[in-house]
Amino acid sequence: MERPVCRSIAVSQKILVHEENLTKAIESYDFHVLDKTLQECHGIDIAVKQQKKAEVLHLKLQHELKIKTFLNEKHHHDNYKDIRKDVQRINDMVQTAQNLEIDLDSNLISEVNQFSSRLISERNLRKQRDLYLESIKSCDKEKVDKLQGLIDTANENNVEREYIDNAEKLSSQMSGNIKARETLQMLLDYPEREYPEPEDPNDKKAKDKKAPPKKKKKKEPPFPTPEWAEELDSVVQKVKEMEQLAADKVNLNLDEQFISQVSEQLQRFKKEIAFRRMQEEEARLEAELKALKKKVKKK
Repeated sequence: MERPVCRSIAVSQKILVHEENLTKAIESYDFHVLDKTLQECHGIDIAVKQQKKAEVLHLKLQHELKIKTFLNEKHHHDNYKDIRKDVQRINDMVQTAQNLEIDLDSNLISEVNQFSSRLISERNLRKQRDLYLESIKSCDKEKVDKLQGLIDTANENNVEREYIDNAEKLSSQMSGNIKARETLQMLLDYPEREYPEPEDPNDKKAKDKKAPPKKKKKKEPPFPTPEWAEELDSVVQKVKEMEQLAADKVNLNLDEQFISQVSEQLQRFKKEIAFRRMQEEEARLEAELKALKKKVKKK
């Protein structure tokens, strides 16, 4: 049999007050409140079960507070090279608590996992951006795709907007540089042709001269128009696109040699577009004339 504990009314009353305070502290689920109350209960003969419950919760709240404080303090990193170390530290804190068989709050575990995913994603994005800063002119589509993949992952993990915006700007610059070079190459690959000399309307001698008899023209092979340029509107659009890309030369890191090539092609295509418009107009007039002749014959 357990020996009965004999206490005075005053002592019993004192113990009861501390036990009530400890119960309230446990219910508050606040580390600082519980820590203070446990210190006040030091040397008091609190019920064993209640004391044990308070100590277990105290240890749990202590470790959770340490983890939460770290999460708040390490939300932002000026230097991405510190990220890996801090991710390791937060995961070590969780592992230490689990080794002590502390039942950490599931929401806190989820928060730690999100923190780790976000920071690792941020580190990868910032590191890759730094590596690619000098690669705007590289014309490497694989690099653009890799950077875009990191941007997508960063968005999914809620990485700070500043770093996503910086990476998106670089991706846009790299893509724009590639687009500019591809567009120029399309213009360069467009075959050159000889254009008829324009007639001077003020040349009286040319007007007085009798036109020589028309010789039967040899049938020439069709002009090898690239597939993308079969419609004149497509050519006009491509030239406008080239002009816009060249106008953004500083942002897209386009050098003067490239811009010089662009200028040459824009001058050439100014003539080409005018010539093709003239061809289309001649074809339209010829079609109208044929249609008119058919009507006359029917009458």
